[in-house]
Amino acid sequence: MTAEQQEALKGLIGARAELIGIRNALHALPQEERKKLFKRADFMARWMQGINSLIEEWSHIRDNFINMV
Repeated sequence: MTAEQQEALKGLIGARAELIGIRNALHALPQEERKKLFKRADFMARWMQGINSLIEEWSHIRDNFINMV
């Protein structure tokens, strides 16, 4: 793996970790607090689905990078 690829992988891993932290923090909040943050429950649900999809996709990219080595 080149130095540039290693840096890209580190960036993906860091971004994925931050998204997981945000998702976990939101899950820890009571439902009413989450509603205050997002105003609409349907928007919040779609946002959470989007975050989970990003985490899964970045995990797949990370795994592909690691398997290249």
